[in-house]
Amino acid sequence: MTSGTGEPTRDVQRKPVIVGYDGSDDARKAILWAARYAAVADAPLVVVHAWIWPYFTEKLGPVAGIEDSGLRREARRIVAEGHDLAIGAEPDLQVRTHLIIGFPAGTLSRLSAGASLLVVGTRGLGGFAGLLIGSVSFHLAASASCPVVVVRDARPVHDVIVVGLDGSPESERAVGVAGEIAAILRKSVHLLHVR
Repeated sequence: MTSGTGEPTRDVQRKPVIVGYDGSDDARKAILWAARYAAVADAPLVVVHAWIWPYFTEKLGPVAGIEDSGLRREARRIVAEGHDLAIGAEPDLQVRTHLIIGFPAGTLSRLSAGASLLVVGTRGLGGFAGLLIGSVSFHLAASASCPVVVVRDARPVHDVIVVGLDGSPESERAVGVAGEIAAILRKSVHLLHVR
């Protein structure tokens, strides 16, 4: 939201920015983008790793005789790595982490109800390399309770936010959100309508 002066209001931005992190290259880009955005928006950042292994096995580790082993240890390492990446990008940023047992799409969709923005990478660890967007990102774009940013580059080369509109109430809300994000990031907005 913006104030009468055109400056972003900070009360709306107090809800955290949530970023999903699975250790993939695209998730690293999402962490870096989300950290920069949260710092400029004066919002806390929450790094979330949705951990599915407890659904499939009770043997979460550690493995006897092997130091720093096990699936639980790896999940904790992943979420700590996400935290460290965010702090490395924005040292003064307030960053919290959550390691949650659950599937990524459902977990992040549920958490989005308490977020100002949900950030994910284009693709995670699974799926097919040729896809432009992964199934989790696609699911969140349709199901999240807050705006979703799917990050392709940690530092985009273009200084423009593009928003598509079709005259529906949803596209009007998208224009409003794009304007808020553009004001925070000091970017321009291009409106796109395809007939």
